[in-house]
Amino acid sequence: MSGPVLRTERLLLRLATFADLEAVARIYDDPEVIRYLEPARFADGRSRSWLGEVLARPHPEGMGVFAVEYEGEVVGRVNLRPSTELPAGLIEVGWYLARPYWGRGLALEAMTALVGHGFDRLGVPALWALVPRENASSVRLAERLGFVPVGSGHYYFREFDVHVLLPDGREPAPGERSNSR
Repeated sequence: MSGPVLRTERLLLRLATFADLEAVARIYDDPEVIRYLEPARFADGRSRSWLGEVLARPHPEGMGVFAVEYEGEVVGRVNLRPSTELPAGLIEVGWYLARPYWGRGLALEAMTALVGHGFDRLGVPALWALVPRENASSVRLAERLGFVPVGSGHYYFREFDVHVLLPDGREPAPGERSNSR
């Protein structure tokens, strides 16, 4: 397995491979998971071909689509990669978990690790997230991570609110020390 491996108290995040395609595609087979996405893109098994295209894209070192493992099972994906929708050079993050794992704090745990990786290891100047405003859970997650809404627009296939996070705007991860007193 190449690329970064991020470990949290309960999760392992690693770059996704084609071996993860079925597990991740099954997550997208759940209508509740894709409710705020473009359902037609995922209908009739199309999620597999779309995910294959996403996994085949080259990404800068340390970035890409990460499989989220919980108790040895792939339960979601998170991404840290140059945006294909926002202006060139902006780094976008995103998160998706299988419904049985919602409400357990796993998305926050995964994204806290990924945000830390982006800022602390890769030195990105800012992270961007496109969040559907009607997806209250994702809006809350973005806020808990420290993202700030800065606008909205039509991206990918629908309206999204645009959120940005600067390195000094994030909440410290458990065990992370702050220099401010």
